[in-house]
Amino acid sequence: MEDSFEARFHLAVQKRCSKLYGDSIPKQVFDRIAVEWTVLQDENWMLLFEGLTVIADISRENGCCFSIQGVIESSLIAYLLGLTKADPLSVHYLCPHCKRVEFITDGSVKCALDLSERICPVCGTNLNRSGFDLQLDFPFARDRIWPLAEAAIDGSCIKEICNRLEDKFGAVNRPSFDLRTHICDFDKESRTRIILESNGDAETAKRFRLRTGIDMCEIPLCGDEGMKKILPFIKTEINRVLPACEDSLSAVSSVITPSCFGDLI
Repeated sequence: MEDSFEARFHLAVQKRCSKLYGDSIPKQVFDRIAVEWTVLQDENWMLLFEGLTVIADISRENGCCFSIQGVIESSLIAYLLGLTKADPLSVHYLCPHCKRVEFITDGSVKCALDLSERICPVCGTNLNRSGFDLQLDFPFARDRIWPLAEAAIDGSCIKEICNRLEDKFGAVNRPSFDLRTHICDFDKESRTRIILESNGDAETAKRFRLRTGIDMCEIPLCGDEGMKKILPFIKTEINRVLPACEDSLSAVSSVITPSCFGDLI
């Protein structure tokens, strides 16, 4: 049991909770995890999470971005494991130092991106803003659909991921005609399925990381830290593409005179 995925799964969730919330886990977090865990008792859902963890590990090993879509997008456990990027809890402030948590319960804000900057009243640290108030679809998904998820990944990782899923789980891989989509079925009885899709955005993010040293996967969804990282490179990129844009715009304008910016676009 100690070396099983379930044991490592529990430990990873506990460590992530301790890092975010300290020794006192908020009731909202505890209750949500408890509800989701009732579904994960089904070994088929645990199998799905284990397969997605393999995809995440290989992507990170290769420095590639990935995104998981499907019924687990609203799962807090998936977020704590690093499988998804958006915190599904209701909007809240979280202190990275003293771990103080303040949930916004008056309904005035539905997305952490809309929260204003604040300082922790206890320790004076800049508060993190989190929570996207995602509907809790995941625990009830087993009543509607078998364990299924879609993973958008860098095309360079597809072969390695398919081979690892086949070796570890005996998954049957069926590529599409254009080889950009692969359907991985784990077994007929569980009907567990992961759809792998080559994601152009992930490949673009990889090229951006190689050119600038910035990993887009590590830029937080909320706050100004992300913009501070990429702002120095925006001017360089504009200067790089502007000459080509000017030629294109001149060619279009010589044929069609735009009356507004929408016409130009």
